This record gives sequence, C-alpha cells and structure tokens, in this order.
Amino acid sequence: MADFIDWVRGFDRGRIFTAFPLAFDGMWIDHYLRRFSRHALVEGHYAEDRLFDGAGLCLKSYAAAVTGRPTWECEPRTLPPDWLGQHEHTHRAIDDALGYAHLLGVLIQGRDG
Repeated sequence: MADFIDWVRGFDRGRIFTAFPLAFDGMWIDHYLRRFSRHALVEGHYAEDRLFDGAGLCLKSYAAAVTGRPTWECEPRTLPPDWLGQHEHTHRAIDDALGYAHLLGVLIQGRDG
C-alpha cells in the first residue's frame, strides 16, 4: 500500500479514485488503506493530507451518464471493444485495470455510444 500511496501522491491535483463499479472495488481499497496505512478512501473535507479529492467516481455510472444508456447496459461486454483499448475483460486485475483506464480516457474525451 505504501507504493500505491506514493503513486497516488505523484498526481498534483484531482486525485479521484475511480472504479468499475465504485461500490465494490472502493470497499476493498478502503479496507486495505485503513488496514495498512493511516488513510481511507474517503477522508473528511478538513482532514489534513487527504489521499483522494472527494468520494470517488463510479466508472460504470459515468459511462451511463456519458452514453445515455441505462447503467445495467454499461458492462464491458456491451461496450465497443476499442473503448476498452482492445483489452480483454478477464477478471485478472491488470487486464481489467488497463481496459478501465482506457475507458475513462474515452469517456473524458466525450465519445458517446
């Protein structure tokens, strides 16, 4: 977790934890942060030296908002493969993370489905 915290701190501003979906993955990151560091996923507005800015971004909900699709229609298998950078969704952490990182970039650029 120390390496993860150092990596997050490498970003100047706008450190928003993003997950697909946030409710599931965020729970685990919060658990590990609390267990192995002095941080949590969500820390109070007035907490000094917060790790993240805000409560997080649910990538699945964001995809639904950008595309206008219902949330339940925003699954890796229903999105165009190029939105996931041609990374196969295997449930292997690195494969899924690479695909979701690419998806975030696509959505930020404003492409819609």
